[in-house]
Amino acid sequence: MTKEILRRCKQCGKVKPIEEFHIAKVQKGKIVRPRLCAVCKTKKDAKRLRDERKQKPVLIRERDKVYRQKSTYKRNQSSKLRDAVRQDIIKRPIKCSICNRKVPIDGHHDDYSKPLKVRWLCKRCHKKIHKLIATCKGIYKIK
Repeated sequence: MTKEILRRCKQCGKVKPIEEFHIAKVQKGKIVRPRLCAVCKTKKDAKRLRDERKQKPVLIRERDKVYRQKSTYKRNQSSKLRDAVRQDIIKRPIKCSICNRKVPIDGHHDDYSKPLKVRWLCKRCHKKIHKLIATCKGIYKIK
């Protein structure tokens, strides 16, 4: 018989199963969970975003505008790939091209000027590729 692990939410004060708390991060093989249950954390994050938009509307609008301008080209190229897959011009494989796992697959563009030339990767390998690219650009620091 397994014992259910319970935790008290710091916000609402209710005692809930540990599964109702988000996983914040994994450190040295241990799962670290925040003190707020998932429901309270979602409400707190939504409130923080609303408050931020009220306090700094011009800054937020400018940031969103810059992001949209930068990402429009990539979105357009990605939609060309999506259309090609829907029209069966390109077949989406069932295995990742790096690890060969049979899981849902994403198309990764190495060069957005060639929208139909992609590497088909699982979520895990796709994330690793982006982290490696960001490290090379100096966004992430290698530990």
